[in-house]
Amino acid sequence: MLDYIRIACAVPAVKVGDVKKNTEEICAWMAKADEKNADIVVFPELAMTGYTCGDLFYQETLHNAVEAGLAQILEASRSYPQ
Repeated sequence: MLDYIRIACAVPAVKVGDVKKNTEEICAWMAKADEKNADIVVFPELAMTGYTCGDLFYQETLHNAVEAGLAQILEASRSYPQ
């Protein structure tokens, strides 16, 4: 017997450099994917920061924001079934 995995692909509206807003958007898409019974949801690379951050990628402030955002996403993911 075959088992199936439902995979969702999400493309959130990204605001360049606004990690907090982007993290909230990612968490919202995670909830939508869960409502549709997705087992896995994937996001584009740099969905937390945006592509055109330029020199911001070298700033500790952005790195700290991304670490905090990842912690928030991890915490949100714990509420979904394994």
